[in-house]
Amino acid sequence: MSGVLSGGLAQIEDTFSLVRGTITLKEYSRATTRNISGGFGFAAGLSFGAAIGSSILPGLGTIIGSLIGGLLGWQIGCQIGNQIGHVLIR
Repeated sequence: MSGVLSGGLAQIEDTFSLVRGTITLKEYSRATTRNISGGFGFAAGLSFGAAIGSSILPGLGTIIGSLIGGLLGWQIGCQIGNQIGHVLIR
């Protein structure tokens, strides 16, 4: 659910940019790819980070691990999504 929310919020922001005319349809399509993969990355990073944090220090480690994992997952997912978007949408 967290991945859907984070990717969805980014998509709403990009939709407003498209409506305002600050980005083109091609850029919007690439951003959509980035937002989808970023959302998946966020969800996966959150889960893995929480699992690692729990194994090191249950409770506090879970929270810290999920935060760090979610941020890293979002960044990696967005980078992968950008690359895929540039390959698919020319």
